[in-house]
Amino acid sequence: MSKSTQHSAHSNHPHPTLAADMEWKWVDGSTFLPSILPFDRDGRGICDPSVNENSSESDIFRLFFTEEIMKTIVEETNKFYGFTIACRVLLPNSRFLDWHPTTVREMNSFLALIMLMGLNLKEKYKLYWSTDPLHHVPVFSKVMSVNRFTAFLQSLHFHGNTKPTDDDRMRKIYLQPLQINIQAISEVGY
Repeated sequence: MSKSTQHSAHSNHPHPTLAADMEWKWVDGSTFLPSILPFDRDGRGICDPSVNENSSESDIFRLFFTEEIMKTIVEETNKFYGFTIACRVLLPNSRFLDWHPTTVREMNSFLALIMLMGLNLKEKYKLYWSTDPLHHVPVFSKVMSVNRFTAFLQSLHFHGNTKPTDDDRMRKIYLQPLQINIQAISEVGY
């Protein structure tokens, strides 16, 4: 394909124009071979010896989010819920009134839904629970209700803070054991 270029009055770099003088030429792509990048141990990535070609996504997740870390997240989330209801005046229809302590199993389900949302993007998270055939994703309502999911979003805590602070909004998701785990599992290079 060939195209003419012109120089911008504001730049020394050529750029393609959309003028009528542009010519596009189709070529036969039947002989095209994509270049495959080599994946090697060049000092980056996961260095755990238990990871291999048979490792599942769940296996990789468990390297970072161990049972101990998941128990901490559950404990801190349940504690923050307790702090929240003790410090707020709740309306009769508040989601916090329906809260029951979570478990590691339910927290795993919540995090799985969060990851699944990255594979099937919607404009608003509540659309995953929509009954509209255009938006409906049945697995979400089978795993948990939208109200329970919203309560998780409001209560999720990785760190033991019982006072909201304006100076560090990321503090609620900081978990030193998780950071240490990521550093230990990952090779230098990123």
